[in-house]
Amino acid sequence: MTSRSQWLRRAGEADSNPRGRRRRADLLGRRPGVHAQPAFRPCLPRPQIAQREWWTGRLKNKDEFHFAIRLIDDERLIGSFHISEIEWPHRAAWFSIGLGGKDARGKGYGTEALELGIDFAFNDLNLHRLSLSVFAYNQPAIRLYNRLGFTHEGTFREYLQRDGQRHDMLLFGMLAYEWRKRRE
Repeated sequence: MTSRSQWLRRAGEADSNPRGRRRRADLLGRRPGVHAQPAFRPCLPRPQIAQREWWTGRLKNKDEFHFAIRLIDDERLIGSFHISEIEWPHRAAWFSIGLGGKDARGKGYGTEALELGIDFAFNDLNLHRLSLSVFAYNQPAIRLYNRLGFTHEGTFREYLQRDGQRHDMLLFGMLAYEWRKRRE
């Protein structure tokens, strides 16, 4: 799948980029679920070998689709897009996107990648519903989701504790016909 400035392709083992993920620990490594820990222990970045094993396992899952986001100009890996937890009988799935360093943000790459990914989910996979979650402090992502037509469907209040503060987790969703109507 290609857009004006980037292309998405099915991710492979080489796209795990553990060193890049480690550098982005402030964004990804501290997110709940990134590295499961017993209660009340810090969430830490995975060691490089564990990251590779985790990534390889996810790539083998037939109910998940992972895409590497690369720039057309220099083929640089700038992020990834994931469609996961697909419930085929209901045609519903969760998705997420992650962009790398600050040099990849604020240039429309996230918008382009999401548009390609949403088109793939609704048109190629024939899904009916996409869901996502985002923490309330991530205002750029929330603005993007709203701009693309996602509906705020709920809030898990004070879900995350980070740096001594509690943060809400917002739930957003989009239905296939809503996306198609926006694309007309």
